Amino acid sequence: MNFPRDGSKTLRQIMAVGRNIQVECDTCRAIHRFTPEEIRALADKVGEEYSLLNRRCRCRLTPGCTGWNRFFYHSGVYRPLFTPEQALRWSMEKRLTGDS
Repeated sequence: MNFPRDGSKTLRQIMAVGRNIQVECDTCRAIHRFTPEEIRALADKVGEEYSLLNRRCRCRLTPGCTGWNRFFYHSGVYRPLFTPEQALRWSMEKRLTGDS
């Protein structure tokens, strides 16, 4: 897995290098690209050492969607900020719970 070579895994590092971040919902497929101001607001909320690696959050992009937003970073194209192993765990969890 090719994670950012500049080490931008924490919010502090993402802000320092100006890394572009987006989320995509695994259910409704909605996409949101974060502005630098949104990254700063997230860092203020959870701390600058917070890592987006292998993180996800419930979809709030589409009203009523119960899917999960997964993080991606931009490096020529948007690449996942999660490992194949984590993607498999999420997939198995979804199957076992019937969760969207």
